[in-house]
Amino acid sequence: MDKQDKKTPLTGVDVGGSRLDRLGREVLLYALSRKGGRKTYVEFGPGKGRLALAIALLGYDVHLYERKGELEGHYRKVVDCTDMGLKVRFHIKDITHITYRDLPDGISVFVASRVLHYLRYGDALRVLKVVRAKMERGGRLFMMFSGISSPLSEGYPDVGKPVEMRFSHLSRDVAGRFGIGERVCLYGEEDVRKLLSEVGGLEEILLQRTKFGNVLAVYGKGKV
Repeated sequence: MDKQDKKTPLTGVDVGGSRLDRLGREVLLYALSRKGGRKTYVEFGPGKGRLALAIALLGYDVHLYERKGELEGHYRKVVDCTDMGLKVRFHIKDITHITYRDLPDGISVFVASRVLHYLRYGDALRVLKVVRAKMERGGRLFMMFSGISSPLSEGYPDVGKPVEMRFSHLSRDVAGRFGIGERVCLYGEEDVRKLLSEVGGLEEILLQRTKFGNVLAVYGKGKV
């Protein structure tokens, strides 16, 4: 089951440090089967996850973006321990303010797992347009959005609003249960489809609700 994990906002999904979830498996399958093009990987909010390191072992140039710098030392130690010259770069940046200059050119794999919902819909739209512009043709975006049909929506005050207007704190009980203290925008499948349609220039590859009620989305930028 896709479990929502307690975490500090915008620091990613630390469950990835102990196992790979469905999104992680989709990323690895694509990275292993991909032929041609650049090997540039960008992840927003990686937490302590092993996915980025697995991708680095496949020869990708890995760029990680976190709002706070506590995890920079963690990744540095892991990379040093491998003694394999892995290319892992850690960027301290609030993704709300991501600009074209912050991202590398020719992104081939982009990952954001349960991170974009910490942004207002309009901010998520702007950020994804920046990502899409910096991606190479044939690259893919792998995203997990916390769902309006998940337990997070219990007592959520914006549950009846259109996605563009959703941005509120969770109910006190739910916020305490999942360790989410900031305002969030929860998504349904059609909300995600709308968002990615407005980003433009992308094709839907996979869009489905998980058992927990989150939304898994895989989109591609044209063809190589």
